[in-house]
Amino acid sequence: MALEPYDPCPCGNGKKFKFCCQPIIEELTAVERLISEKQPKQALLAAEKLEPEHSTNPLLLRNKIMAFLMLERHEEAHDLIKLLQQSNPQDPFGYYFDIRWHLFMSDWDHTRPIVEGHLSSIADKNPGLAYQLSVEIVDELLNSGRFMAVWRYLFDALLWARNEEDARYVMSAFHELNKSSDIPLPFRNLYQLRTLPDNQPNQAEFAEAMKFAGVRNWTKAAQLFEALSEKDPHQPVLSFNAGLCYAWSGDLAAAAELLGRAGDDLPDFESAVELETLAQLHDQQLPEEQIPLRTYRYRVQSVSRLLSQLDQEPRLHRQPLPPNRPDTDRPPAAVYLLVDRPRDSGNIEDLKSLPLSIGTVMILDEVREPELPGELYIRSLSPVFTDADHDLVVRVAGEQIDTTPAEEWGALPADGGIPRDVAGLNFNVVPPTGLRRSEILKLVAAHAKHVVYDQWTQLPLESLDGLTPADAARDPELHMPVCAAINVLASVTETANYSLDVDDLRQKLGLPAIQPMVCQSIDDLKKSSIQDCLRLSFSDAPEEVIREAFPMLASTRAIHPLRKLLNAVYDREISIPEFDVPAVCRMACSLAIRVLDLDAAQMWCDRGRAANLRAGADLMARADWDLNELEVAALTNNEEKVIELLRKCAREYFLKIPQVKPQVMQLLKLEKLDSPRIQAIMSGTDLQTVGAGISDGGLWTPESVAAAASGGKLWVPGQE
Repeated sequence: MALEPYDPCPCGNGKKFKFCCQPIIEELTAVERLISEKQPKQALLAAEKLEPEHSTNPLLLRNKIMAFLMLERHEEAHDLIKLLQQSNPQDPFGYYFDIRWHLFMSDWDHTRPIVEGHLSSIADKNPGLAYQLSVEIVDELLNSGRFMAVWRYLFDALLWARNEEDARYVMSAFHELNKSSDIPLPFRNLYQLRTLPDNQPNQAEFAEAMKFAGVRNWTKAAQLFEALSEKDPHQPVLSFNAGLCYAWSGDLAAAAELLGRAGDDLPDFESAVELETLAQLHDQQLPEEQIPLRTYRYRVQSVSRLLSQLDQEPRLHRQPLPPNRPDTDRPPAAVYLLVDRPRDSGNIEDLKSLPLSIGTVMILDEVREPELPGELYIRSLSPVFTDADHDLVVRVAGEQIDTTPAEEWGALPADGGIPRDVAGLNFNVVPPTGLRRSEILKLVAAHAKHVVYDQWTQLPLESLDGLTPADAARDPELHMPVCAAINVLASVTETANYSLDVDDLRQKLGLPAIQPMVCQSIDDLKKSSIQDCLRLSFSDAPEEVIREAFPMLASTRAIHPLRKLLNAVYDREISIPEFDVPAVCRMACSLAIRVLDLDAAQMWCDRGRAANLRAGADLMARADWDLNELEVAALTNNEEKVIELLRKCAREYFLKIPQVKPQVMQLLKLEKLDSPRIQAIMSGTDLQTVGAGISDGGLWTPESVAAAASGGKLWVPGQE
């Protein structure tokens, strides 16, 4: 919409448009258009025409700063940012660019005071700018492992979203992060500051701390809450609020200390375990508590020859590549697992002898436009990775890689680490070749259980002052930190695709069983954390609570509580929006298969099929349940059941639903099911399925020829 002469000027200095930027608005618009078209050099040339008369014009300065940032001329950008702030202190863009500059050029500890000092005032003047800044801050926080701060700034971005598109972007970010196993489950929660009971002292000081929290100055609020907790050391509200504000500020060490202190003073055991879990997780994110990962990068002379050489090394195992994503600039040509011993050297009867992956090798192909060479990356995944492992890959690659020291070739700076308390655990077992899929799944699960129950329980932990979980569990005074350490372990096993049954491990160590949480209303549930929801009692919770808890547990992929919830949904006949009974059964069956509870998987197959039949299932729905049951039968190695279901699929689905047969063939291939009887069914020569292509309506199929040849009259199309 065109500006009227007496409208406020868009530069934001408080003057009327007529008396400010109107005379040069066309030139300013041209500079802005060049920035939007990603032509920063041309934008700077156009800006020169307005100088020196308009060198401090806010609109001109904003676009010049953006141009310098796009060109990575950071010092010149910083000089203009200072000029913008001096010439117009009320312009929110001055602080916006200052924060952006520090996000790129400095670390979070130096950037945080600027963010907390100015973000709320930016939002008051320009919510859209605060939204954009919050989204950019989230990226920095994610990279540095400040996950509770990520949730805080994403929530604020949602509050400042300018339109539905912005809001959808934030909600999709929440959804993606909820699915990410890289973020420990207890961190996937916003949490809320707690109020101080009216009968407690220090009400005025508490209100002052809450005021700073209200303007998102988390560090100042945390310091005030912490000072109050020193006055009243056994009031958990004070230390909790201090810890939470430190977590939102991204101060990992202070958050760990204060949240741990709050847990010590809580009378409720499970609530104390939750806060101690957060404290231990924050401790593990500290750089000094992590063992750095090592990464090397080399130029490749010939990718095809390199792959041929790497394929010959017994300690390198090539991985299947996923389909190329359209947003991927350079998809890998190959990815290898580097194992600590040759893949087939282990004995599946001895879990300790199995080879483990300790690193990865990735090769990027050459790219012609822009011209880039092939590249080889070696990355450690375990502290047992040594120089000898790196040298092995380099030796196998030979002349196909250039090891001459050059800029950014060779060893790269560390870009992550493994927490010391779990660095000695390796879930990355590499099964021997020749195993069936079911055997691989069972072996991987058995190895993961061995790591958890046999290795971790005997591993000295920093979080337990050097005690092992087994030793600490014998001391009732240490039950709370041991239970928290189990929660931390559960977040680690999730990254290894192993769903740890926390309650089972507790009982194995002689620790208190998980105390179920009872929610009587949706309001109670909304006040609960993710950790609370994991111990919800589903047998007596109101139906609306279960409906509300379902998407929360489903989005976080919390398998064990989600399975309990699905049982309650089925047993109590609770309707879930967008989920009918067969859909509930299908999800429960999938979860049971994932944890290899095959009896439960069969039960849910039976329930789902029955529900579909009651609803008048179509052919496709019937086929889905038979395929599910076929997978369960294959996993249980029940060949007679497999043959029975194969014959049913051949009779009823192979010709009517073309995609069924390829699915069945893929399952048989993975399970290495190729006995003569199975081959006969799939080739159409099995006596009990010959003529299976003839439907109840008498339609002709090629298979009916074989049936007619055995004595019946040959029927051809057109005959009555």
